Order: sequence, then structure tokens, then C-alpha cells
Amino acid sequence: MKWMKLAFLAGLSLSLWGTATPIYV
Repeated sequence: MKWMKLAFLAGLSLSLWGTATPIYV
């Protein structure tokens, strides 16, 4: 379960960072 949670958090952070980057750049 720990790995699934880590993978979920990683995917979520990547998606959020990917959508926020074009705004600041």
C-alpha cells in the first residue's frame, strides 16, 4: 500500500507541476 500511495502522490505532483509550469513560464 505504501508504494501505491507514493506512486499516487508522485503522479499527482507531476500532473500539478505540469499544469502549473506553463502559467509561470
